[in-house]
Amino acid sequence: MSTPEIESTKFALEAAKEYVDLILKPSAATIGEILNDALMPWKTKNKVRVLVKCRKICAEKGFKPEQIEPDIFVPLIEEAGNTEDETLSDMFANLLAGHLNPDSKDNIHPSYAKTLGQFSSIDAIVLKDFYRLQGTKDNFNEGISSTILKIELYPTLKILQI
Repeated sequence: MSTPEIESTKFALEAAKEYVDLILKPSAATIGEILNDALMPWKTKNKVRVLVKCRKICAEKGFKPEQIEPDIFVPLIEEAGNTEDETLSDMFANLLAGHLNPDSKDNIHPSYAKTLGQFSSIDAIVLKDFYRLQGTKDNFNEGISSTILKIELYPTLKILQI
């Protein structure tokens, strides 16, 4: 970044901060800062757990992870930081590993992380059991008539390795 771009960015950030200070009630801003400080170690622990699991998955599957774009990694790891549920953490780790795997990365939509971030622990268990009950891809396709489910849901479940 050139010096004029840096100065422009600094100016824009300062203007944005001033506007937020103007429109946000002081008590809400203070509460937000306190909550953010309190939750940071918990979220960091959850993110690290997913990264460690992902590294193990990559090693077990025997592929060298490829680099991914921040616009894929950041939302995924942010969503992963919001849960300590083991099933969901496993799903996030498998999703990240899928993005890092040169053989599967093109089959994974970036929105999967946001979708997975909306799951509760019970949703994850139900989805996991649904996948297990389906057996093979052929059995899955015979039991589901919707083309969308045939095309979209099975690959998604497979990527999550549930």
